[in-house]
Amino acid sequence: MIDRTLSNSVDAIVSVSNNCAESLKIRGNINQNKVQVIRNGIKSMDLDISANSLRNTLKIPSNHKIITMIGSYEERKGHEFLFRSMRKVYEKYENITLVIIGTGNTHEISKINKLAENYLKSKSVHLIGELDNATSYLKDTDLLVIPSQSDESFGLTAIEAMQNSTAIVSTNVGGLPETIGENGQCGFCVDKHNEIEFADRIIFLMINDVECKRLGFNGYNRAKKLFSPDEMSRNYHELLKQR
Repeated sequence: MIDRTLSNSVDAIVSVSNNCAESLKIRGNINQNKVQVIRNGIKSMDLDISANSLRNTLKIPSNHKIITMIGSYEERKGHEFLFRSMRKVYEKYENITLVIIGTGNTHEISKINKLAENYLKSKSVHLIGELDNATSYLKDTDLLVIPSQSDESFGLTAIEAMQNSTAIVSTNVGGLPETIGENGQCGFCVDKHNEIEFADRIIFLMINDVECKRLGFNGYNRAKKLFSPDEMSRNYHELLKQR
């Protein structure tokens, strides 16, 4: 009833990705002709905030590569999947520090701490909780990981990493693949159940600096072209003119 009322009351329904738009098809009371896709436009980060340095704040050794995850401690974000993958990464490549930014309720925090202890005991791992302007810390991150297991309509963190020329290894959940682009262009998207391939992609980029930088460079250009506030504004303006 709510879907039908909403659909009849509006001229258009805007979705942030094709994947999100497709998910509306199973809801039979929404007029599909009214569904439009307009990607989010993200303002570029201020990369000149010198205080926001993971390496300095956490005293990470200069010879360590930094792998970062940003996300709430909800189960759907895939922390356990990441920890299982990283256990395999550390077997091949020791000079890595994993940084987890984000938080949750008391139960979620306790669970994530226990999972990290179980899978990555004695490894260089920092669970640093919630940070203001968390994505500004990406400037000295070598790789962003997005191990999500469900419900990712767009991939905001992916765009913020791309704006910072940071390569990405992600699962292929929801709108993440269309946000990141063709596999191997700005990063890699792997099946959400394949922790071995996820680990292999991380290892590949950790030992191939040139390739990691190439993906980051491509990501910057993709974000600038497709996900700018100006582009989003133009698309909304065109939609309003049509109505």
